Amino acid sequence: MSERHDDPSAASDAPRSGAGRRRRRGLRLAALLLVVLVSLPLLLYGVLATERGSRWLLQQLSSAAPSLDAKIRFDEVRGSLLDELILSGVAVAAGGADVRLARLRLVWQPAALFERRLQIDHLGIRGLHVVPPPAGDDTPAQPPQIPDLGLPFAVRIERLELDDSFIVQGDGGQVVERLAASIDAGADGVRIDGLVLRAQGASVDGRVAMT
Repeated sequence: MSERHDDPSAASDAPRSGAGRRRRRGLRLAALLLVVLVSLPLLLYGVLATERGSRWLLQQLSSAAPSLDAKIRFDEVRGSLLDELILSGVAVAAGGADVRLARLRLVWQPAALFERRLQIDHLGIRGLHVVPPPAGDDTPAQPPQIPDLGLPFAVRIERLELDDSFIVQGDGGQVVERLAASIDAGADGVRIDGLVLRAQGASVDGRVAMT
């Protein structure tokens, strides 16, 4: 009759091997999460930094607009959202208003957003045509008022240029041949420097401060 002898080392190896498998699975999961966390910003940068990616992102915005009761169209997109973006044939319809732009040029510094600052080096708009929403018959006319912006970040527009614009008003409208300025806006108010306005035969030059 043979005697059976249990090996105590084999019994102790089983828990260790199970703990090792769990540790390896944990390491693989951590590595996968790290890859995802690193890849997402790189993927987003790749989309925003290229003309094809920027065009695709704007097309997604245009496709999603109807769900927000709006319509957005771009005839042509050049440049990228991280550098210089040029849009041609822009049409936006929302809330009963209709806005069309022949051309828009945006040059900005997206990295400034990390400093809670919107930095726009150049915003150029040409051929702006605005049809505001129809006013109700029982809505009394109100004088224009300066809104309380209450911005949570600073806004700097180095150069704003608006050319050949028309704003519909009743049976007529307002023509703005030229508007140019530099704008600083923040918690302390709004400052407009280098203001140049040419509209309806009138001409205005100067600076404006609103607090």
